[in-house]
Amino acid sequence: MSDHTKMAVDLLIVGADIVCLDEKGTVILNGAIAIKSNIIHWIGKNSDALKQFETSSTINGSGMIAMPGLIDTHVHTAQHLLRGKLAEIARRKKIKIPTWKNYYIPFEALLDPEDVYLSGLACYANMISVGTTCFAEAGGPHPDEMGRAAMKAHIRGFLAKSTIDQGDAYPPSMKTVTKKAFKNNVDLVNRWKNKSLVKAWLSLRQIMTCSPKLIKMISEAAPDLNTRIHTHLCEGSYEINYSMEQFGMRPAEYMESINSLNHHLHAAHSILLSPDELDLYVERNCSASHCPFNNYHVGPHPLLNMLHRGIRVGIGTDGAAPWSSLDIFRAAHVARVGQQAVAGTPINFHEIMPSEKLIRVATNG
Repeated sequence: MSDHTKMAVDLLIVGADIVCLDEKGTVILNGAIAIKSNIIHWIGKNSDALKQFETSSTINGSGMIAMPGLIDTHVHTAQHLLRGKLAEIARRKKIKIPTWKNYYIPFEALLDPEDVYLSGLACYANMISVGTTCFAEAGGPHPDEMGRAAMKAHIRGFLAKSTIDQGDAYPPSMKTVTKKAFKNNVDLVNRWKNKSLVKAWLSLRQIMTCSPKLIKMISEAAPDLNTRIHTHLCEGSYEINYSMEQFGMRPAEYMESINSLNHHLHAAHSILLSPDELDLYVERNCSASHCPFNNYHVGPHPLLNMLHRGIRVGIGTDGAAPWSSLDIFRAAHVARVGQQAVAGTPINFHEIMPSEKLIRVATNG
């Protein structure tokens, strides 16, 4: 192909070894990636790229690996400035459990919009520095400021607003009446539906904080808005005890009973699932986020079982507040060790969770 017939592209990344992590396991040594209009236009051999494309911007990737970006499927942006604080408190006195009720929500209640914007800038810059290119916000205060920060950082993301309409233990600024909680969610999704990098999801903080009426309203709105619902589910024994006492069912069974367990639901943690609840996840095609940094001190997470049964599951960090890291590579390593301990070692199986499988989980979300 002569120079005058070469296609103009915005950027060429040349010389990198490209690990596609596709179903075929494609690896291209000394490869090239052509970017046009902020989209990957072409992937192939470096020698072919030089014949087909011209550009005024080139990145030399020699000696490096190019791979899909990592996806953090559960992060609390507004808690980023709490990084390391609980460890410091624990040096002085015993931490109150559960931490989300005693520390995280009260902290979020103190934040103004500028605080959340600055938290977002720090959080998303940290993500990009460790290879994360997309995130799913769990639900926090001032989500539009998270979106503003994400746009500034040029990272993809899905915003969500902390949603609480019942319970006396929560600060007034974090709780609102049912109709307003619903409207806040719907309005957020609509405000961000036409943005390119950043969108918004609906949110339900937990079944203890959201009334049955609100859960039903949010669940019914998701199909019409063509969006997802981010929630915490089967995260701890307190949640199971609450669900059994209030509804006579375990959390996932309760969600199923009110027609709220479906493919729109993204259930963070999903640690303490019964066999019947796992069946429901499969039947209703809801997705889950495994947060390895803190899930294993709650219980033996069924990640391997989920993957074998075709449940859509990704890896999340749960934000910087609990364990101070937003590194999905580190989270995947902890998941591998955790799954070996709970699923491999008891049956003398030493490769129960291969690293390649976990990297695919981390990049597929």
